[in-house]
Amino acid sequence: MGKAAIGFNDLLNRAGATVTATNAVTTMPTENLRTDHVRGSAFRATALATQIDIDLGEAVEAEMLFLTGLAADATAFSTFSVLAGTTPGGADIFTGSAIGQAEYGFDAVRGQAVYVLPQGYTARYWRLLLEQTGGTNLDIGRLFLSPVLSTTQNIGMPFSVVPIDRSQQVIGQGGQVSTYRRELLREMVVTWEATNATDVDVFDTLNAALDRASGAARPIVIVPDRTTGNRPWDIRHAIYGFIRELGQMDVQGVNQYARTIRVREGG
Repeated sequence: MGKAAIGFNDLLNRAGATVTATNAVTTMPTENLRTDHVRGSAFRATALATQIDIDLGEAVEAEMLFLTGLAADATAFSTFSVLAGTTPGGADIFTGSAIGQAEYGFDAVRGQAVYVLPQGYTARYWRLLLEQTGGTNLDIGRLFLSPVLSTTQNIGMPFSVVPIDRSQQVIGQGGQVSTYRRELLREMVVTWEATNATDVDVFDTLNAALDRASGAARPIVIVPDRTTGNRPWDIRHAIYGFIRELGQMDVQGVNQYARTIRVREGG
């Protein structure tokens, strides 16, 4: 198993950033890509293809692109291209096609797609070219562009995924039961266990990136394995959400630390 990748800095919502797209439906505009809709459509294109342009205001490093809230009947992207550079359009740094291709992951069940670059890439302008295979509409609930946190010590196995059923039942005076169904969300619990002095970065990076930069107020993405060898397993278990429990930092000895966090899907 390769190292986990954690996106912790939501660049689309940084000060001065703008996002535009072609073929946007008026009532479901591009600005909605910044909001949290993991199980519903926020942005919709009038065709099964769109070009999304992001201007971060200045050159910023990014390494992860994550899309969630995709159309329920979408099966893959025939075009999935990421371009980035110092000028709009930039240089084509990634092109992928077809579900199951190694370079990016597409999970039709959960309606999410993710791509982790081999390394961080610094650019002001980012462009995403999408053409969807199947489905009636090209929908996106959330677009997340972020740098990646990777620690020397990987997350421990096993990690836990807990289903959260938000459905409600109301019992009437006559005993009848009314059920209000809501879609299941997930909660992921991951642990880092540092075993020697070289793993001090578990303390430094997790404190700096997750506690200070993200905390409970900003979204993160966890991809359990950033390598391509375990697709589509890692995409199926990737999660976008907010830290619900930062967890205590256990000091096990000199430069030896352990940490557990709990992330709930959605906003």
